[in-house]
Amino acid sequence: MTGEFLGTLGYKALQFFQYIFIPTFFVMFTWGIITFLIARKNPTRKRKGYLLTVFGGIGILFVLYAPVFGMFYWSSGIDTQSILNASTPINEIIYNIFLAIVEPILLFLTYMGVGYLLLAAKEPTRKRLGLLLIIGAPFTWFCLHYAIEIYTFFSGI
Repeated sequence: MTGEFLGTLGYKALQFFQYIFIPTFFVMFTWGIITFLIARKNPTRKRKGYLLTVFGGIGILFVLYAPVFGMFYWSSGIDTQSILNASTPINEIIYNIFLAIVEPILLFLTYMGVGYLLLAAKEPTRKRLGLLLIIGAPFTWFCLHYAIEIYTFFSGI
């Protein structure tokens, strides 16, 4: 009984850890890309953008895959499939709420990118930012709609 309780408590702690740190690292990654693209000739901003992008991406991968690798290689009898199945119901609810919030924002960002591109004149930084928004927002929308399929493809479930 105690081992089962600690197992579910560990799963819930792992879920909580991932719910907090995956969005945090994703915001770091996104902010780093934006900072790197609008840095112009400022080397401090470029370095900050580069570091945020690299460590945000590494952090996302670490938070996603380190618990699974750890349980696969160092534990006996813990099935990684049960970890994924335990979090399925709440993940679908959070995913649908997140999708309903983010879709209008992405549409607004696409139109904002068109505005930036049209009003950029001869400033290359604004042109790059406009192109980033025009290309990046639909790409993000595509990834959001197919995130579950992408995840199952790479995780082998």
